[in-house]
Amino acid sequence: MRRADPEVTLPSSGGFDALSHVVLAVNQAEDLQAAMRQVLQATLRAMDFDGGGIYVVDHETRTAHVRYHEGLPPDLLEEVEHVSMDAPPYKGLFVDQRPLFLEHYEGLQPERALRWGIMSMASVPLLSRGETVGALNVASRRRHEFSQQERDLLVTIGREAGFAISRAQADERLRASEANLAQFFASSRDMLLVVDESGRILAANPAVESRLDYAAEALRGMTVHELHAPESRAEVERALADMLAGTATVGSLPLLARDGRKVPAETRVSHGTWGGRPAIFASVRDVSTEKLLRATIQTIAAAGSARDHITAEHERRVARLAELIAVEMGLPDDRVAMVTLAASVHDIGKAALPPGGPQVGDADVAIRRHPEVGQQILRPLEDLGPIPTIVRQHHERPDGGGYPDGLRGEEILLEARIVAVADLVEHLVPAGAGGRDLHITEASALLERQRGTGVDPEVVDALLRVRDGGLLELAGI
Repeated sequence: MRRADPEVTLPSSGGFDALSHVVLAVNQAEDLQAAMRQVLQATLRAMDFDGGGIYVVDHETRTAHVRYHEGLPPDLLEEVEHVSMDAPPYKGLFVDQRPLFLEHYEGLQPERALRWGIMSMASVPLLSRGETVGALNVASRRRHEFSQQERDLLVTIGREAGFAISRAQADERLRASEANLAQFFASSRDMLLVVDESGRILAANPAVESRLDYAAEALRGMTVHELHAPESRAEVERALADMLAGTATVGSLPLLARDGRKVPAETRVSHGTWGGRPAIFASVRDVSTEKLLRATIQTIAAAGSARDHITAEHERRVARLAELIAVEMGLPDDRVAMVTLAASVHDIGKAALPPGGPQVGDADVAIRRHPEVGQQILRPLEDLGPIPTIVRQHHERPDGGGYPDGLRGEEILLEARIVAVADLVEHLVPAGAGGRDLHITEASALLERQRGTGVDPEVVDALLRVRDGGLLELAGI
């Protein structure tokens, strides 16, 4: 709840001395915990109380929690450490922003007063820009009559401390955010660059150093123009101007490594500030690995086609349909590529079957092993993406009735669930078969019957949208 800060009577000269000690202590605090400690200790010293604590509120959960305390009995803390902002008597303090002064606590709660050894206590809201950020609580083992000066002083301390604690909270959140950003910056596998408006590199992550073989200090003295071949620098200048103007966010110029190697790259940019100045944040993806992976998969698929052109044609159709489904589901480009590539070799394990197929009696065992065999064939590519795992899982079912591992639901990669639906549809609507519309209708009905048990419901929905959009023909279906 937000409201105007209440008007209070200014403290007397003695109160000003106490208040100045609190303000000085708060201003010396380096973080939230230190700010709370300084506020409480300065208040206890200035007003001769025996103990106290500071609540910090969580407006999302409508709760308040004691984040710092001194001199309070453990059993008292156990009862009041976590409270609801909307429950009495805390609603008056946190929501209505009214201070609470209990001068004869033993008269209100004799059993608690005796157990805790507390005779008097006070609680004042900690306010920042009209919003309650917490509460300051002090307690005395002696009966204490709160003078008007003490009441005014505690309320004023609440206002000063509230602003300081709010500022410390903001600093704490900023430090946490910066730490998370630094961790992401350091651990990202993509190359990350921060560039000023002139193209000068302000920061680069370790991926840039390792991929382009530059030391961090050297990179910070360079411009992005120097990370491109001389013949591309005019184009870099135009691209930088477009990015600054906000008319371009993606580029595909290769980067130049220190040894002269050209690294195929896709660059995506966004705008922000760095050190208080406008800056461009560039995320650069090395696509040479993807190109190598694609070439390798295509070579494997071609080898399979030379051995068994029927399976190869089936895989091509499944790959095209799986790509349409993945795009319809809104998967990012890299995941669409993985689905398509995996689908193009999903039956590669059948290459291990003997010529002419397995012998009668062994057929079922051999066929059910082909996902495992496929994964083994593709295992050298595991570091480049999930393709081997997708191939292994493309015959798993959401209800656990699939093979080879009996996985269920979300245990199966989404990419494998997409390939499974595309594979089933291609089998049900074979190439060159007559009565195409009837086959599609029957396939759709089967998918509906198996929804949630044999096939993933969301993938089925995407496939039906592809069908309704008239796009099945793009996959040769």
